[in-house]
Amino acid sequence: MWEDKNWWEDDIECDFIEDSVKALWVEIQKLKEDGGREILLFDGEFHGKDGNEYLYSFNLEEEVYLMDDAPVKVRCNTITTEGVAISCQGFEILLALNDYLEHPLKKAILQTEPWKLLEALQDRLRGLPYEQNFSLVKSVVELARSCPMTDEFISQGQTKAIRKALRNPITFIWGPPGTGKTYTLAQIALESFQKGEKVLILSHANIAVDGAIEAIAKQIPEQMMHGLLEENQVFPIVRYGYSRSDFLRNHECFSSYKQALSRVPHIADRIKELEEMVKDTGKDFQTKSYRKELRELRRQVKEIEKNEIIPKTKVVGTTVSKAQIDPAIYEKSFDVVLLDEASMAYIPQSLYAAGLAGKRVVYIGDFKQLAPIAMADGTLVDTWLKRDIFEFTRVKQQVDGGSFPPQLAMLNEQRRMHPGISGFVTVNIYDRLLRDHDSVEDDRPWNQVLKLMDTGQMFSIAMKDRNQSRFNVLHAFLSTIIALQYSRDPAGSVGIVTPYSAQSRLINNILKDIFGNRKWPV
Repeated sequence: MWEDKNWWEDDIECDFIEDSVKALWVEIQKLKEDGGREILLFDGEFHGKDGNEYLYSFNLEEEVYLMDDAPVKVRCNTITTEGVAISCQGFEILLALNDYLEHPLKKAILQTEPWKLLEALQDRLRGLPYEQNFSLVKSVVELARSCPMTDEFISQGQTKAIRKALRNPITFIWGPPGTGKTYTLAQIALESFQKGEKVLILSHANIAVDGAIEAIAKQIPEQMMHGLLEENQVFPIVRYGYSRSDFLRNHECFSSYKQALSRVPHIADRIKELEEMVKDTGKDFQTKSYRKELRELRRQVKEIEKNEIIPKTKVVGTTVSKAQIDPAIYEKSFDVVLLDEASMAYIPQSLYAAGLAGKRVVYIGDFKQLAPIAMADGTLVDTWLKRDIFEFTRVKQQVDGGSFPPQLAMLNEQRRMHPGISGFVTVNIYDRLLRDHDSVEDDRPWNQVLKLMDTGQMFSIAMKDRNQSRFNVLHAFLSTIIALQYSRDPAGSVGIVTPYSAQSRLINNILKDIFGNRKWPV
């Protein structure tokens, strides 16, 4: 019955919350149908330790979709432990686990309940009308319901984008590839912080959060860094949650966990001692008592992190998933919320982000790229979970029609692509609004930097795997051969991109057969 109702037909103030919750319910039921089972992991690899977590990667028997920071449980040999999924792409998963796993890591079982994150989001949405920041959420929704004035020309450039974000309650920043989204976000966060405001940086992916905090760190002058260390009991700018960045993981200031650990050196020493004991004793009966003590000590450090570090910080970077499930975030008040990669977030997540902001919310992303991913079908899911905040508020539709809302700023100078490549992109995707920065000027003609290979007249060896993901054997070998030829150039690096996970897996297996345990040049 929910599928037949259009959210805009109801004049009730909170109808958008009701329909968001219902759309999430449909997705939750689909995930429970598909995901309430054990998933086989194999060929595990230990990548070291980060704070109180052990990092492992595994290959997956089947393609699985999990949000970053989704809670998981893993059973390997005699150990069952909990943790989170750091990233899950195609047939590979990276995990941060609470316990050290015994070798060998040939096979393990993954248990996950991805719907738990969405159930937490439902709870957060239901609580929005009772929050003091609800008026900002309603203002975002009003943009979708009204027909706002538009401008003939779009605000362009980093300076104008930053100015809008520092002044307006709602700002949309459209950032095509290579236009400096992360730098712009860092500038907004840093200037807001210097004005005495509390800032929350959110993103769909751990790697994007890392990039934002690293960018802020690079923009802090040495003198300012010394001042922050001297004037604050807690360093005010932190990465909260798992970081894939070596710089952030090992930094005594920017890691909230490291700050918490430094407050209890006797616990830090005992944790290090117990970790060595667990590795040395292996399956010894004494290991159970070591693990039990380790868990208790880590819990104490986590409590310090949540209760003493995070409440005193001024700029916090974490994932949307963690913000949904962790009271250290959703019970805290922020002045400014910056949602990076907003085009990948569900509309309910974007509205929830606004609910955490007391003064301003900034949505940063590229609505010309991938939309959010949902497993279920139907009107509610299509409306609320398969569109992004840019489409919901009609920003995308207005831009496509040649008009520009005043809340929008575009980062229009790209500093990554050769002009011969960006020319194709700006004409076919960005309506000639994207231009090249002087730093990418190059005299080489386009046909020396952009190569097109037509295999239409060649024999096709295209198939689907059991998950209906496509792979083409001929294309896999051609791509690998070409990439290896270009990899001989010491001046650059080479990557292979494919839209199909089965094709990616095939290419990875080809490279593994060629190079084995040696470092791949591709």
